[in-house]
Amino acid sequence: MKGSAIYYSTNLNRQGRKLVQYYRARYQMEFNFRDAKQHTGLTNCQSVSKQKLEFHFNVTLTSINIAKAIARKEIPADQSCPMSIHDIKTELSNMLLMNLILSKYRVDPKFYKNQSDLSEILNFGKFAA
Repeated sequence: MKGSAIYYSTNLNRQGRKLVQYYRARYQMEFNFRDAKQHTGLTNCQSVSKQKLEFHFNVTLTSINIAKAIARKEIPADQSCPMSIHDIKTELSNMLLMNLILSKYRVDPKFYKNQSDLSEILNFGKFAA
């Protein structure tokens, strides 16, 4: 399926390729802000101190970038990777809970016989699993 898009700019001397690059970068930033608002509490800080607000903004946006880096860890850079921050959070929460349960029962997950079962537990509740 092929589509078309129209991009506008007030700079008449800007090359089309550069304009498309700017739009792509802008949308990546928009996705980061959206994910930070929805999943890491970007808009939930109640402080009025400039330093505390800056720290809060940096932590929430950094956590989004770290989550995306974790999701892309085993995927080559030239390959696309559809990801959802919700799915990343779900998998990390499942991993935390699974490790807690296994440690309470003194089970070593590295030597566990059913690796497919562990994978199923990690993917439980994910939209794209």
